[in-house]
Amino acid sequence: MAKIKLVALDVDGTLVRSDLSLSPAVVLAVESLRDAGILVSINTGRSMGELIVLRRSLPWIRYFVVSNGATGLDAQTNQTFYE
Repeated sequence: MAKIKLVALDVDGTLVRSDLSLSPAVVLAVESLRDAGILVSINTGRSMGELIVLRRSLPWIRYFVVSNGATGLDAQTNQTFYE
């Protein structure tokens, strides 16, 4: 069986509560992916500006596909890799 290399996570209805906060259990689960050497990407219809709370809770996440797939961002380098 192939090793998982990347997990792409949705925001609404998956990671965040209705008030856009993350539960401690979600933070722990996502951190366990990182600790297992799996890249984590956030994929959402939201814009980057709407992800401030999520980015504060999980500041190490590097890749974001936002605005319904219109933009791909590398948050580590602050570079757009497609638009």
